[in-house]
Amino acid sequence: MGLQPCPHFAGAPDLEGDGIDRSEGRSLPWSGLALGLADLSAVAALGRPHLVGVVGAANAGKTTLLAAHWLAARRGVGDFGYRFAGSYTLIGWHQIARHLQWVPHGRGFPPHTTAPDNRTPALLHTAVSIGRDSPTHVLHTDVPGEWYSEWAYDVAQAPGAAWIAEAADAFVILADSDALAGPERGTARGDYETLAGRLASVAQGRPVVPVQTKADIRVPGKIQAHIDGLNARLFGAVTVRVSVHDRDCEPVTAAIDLGTAAALAPRRARVADDRSESNDSFLAFRSAAGQS
Repeated sequence: MGLQPCPHFAGAPDLEGDGIDRSEGRSLPWSGLALGLADLSAVAALGRPHLVGVVGAANAGKTTLLAAHWLAARRGVGDFGYRFAGSYTLIGWHQIARHLQWVPHGRGFPPHTTAPDNRTPALLHTAVSIGRDSPTHVLHTDVPGEWYSEWAYDVAQAPGAAWIAEAADAFVILADSDALAGPERGTARGDYETLAGRLASVAQGRPVVPVQTKADIRVPGKIQAHIDGLNARLFGAVTVRVSVHDRDCEPVTAAIDLGTAAALAPRRARVADDRSESNDSFLAFRSAAGQS
């Protein structure tokens, strides 16, 4: 870049004249790109990472919400911007966020997310400073919407989405206003209902944040009521409406902020409903499988 080289970086020339060959230093154990499952050891070695599964059909806005979250963090705004404490995936974040920058650096919304296979999800990493303890590590998923569309109808067809469903601490599920108001709105409503039903069946008490993207687009009243009722019934939550145009809606940064907060929130083990067989407090926390 035409700047002065760092004398501490592996491979830097001998700027101090001490005769030490710094070209033989060890390379960094990460590339800066989005992490794959094989890369998680570098993060897990520092502490248990918290995973936020961003769920939604193609073009629902998953990558755009992640990019907006990152741009806010770069400016130190948003619920977690001022808590930012590092990232192993700086290049991965930049690759999606650069599209939202001013011309000539950016030219619009991020392109459609693709993946070389349907098994390895792309994971974007951040470390956040909470309290006086060491930084807490958070991973956000960025995968093609086709994964979730297949997973909603057949789990075996999308092993990457199934892994996310099993590993995530919290979920953000997206309903696309554009699709719900378009000519195929009936199909879009059915697809969202199927996906939401699948997610509710596997969440098993883990928090789910239902979000309606592009909320400045008016959705027919009956479809809107159906989506809101579905989210309330399946997830016990009010639909969060986000938009980049309508100031009456939540900002686009709210979706990932809420999902991250949900993933970081402490949770307690649920006590079994029936403890008639034993008064032992330890046995009261057995899973349903353990009680059968």
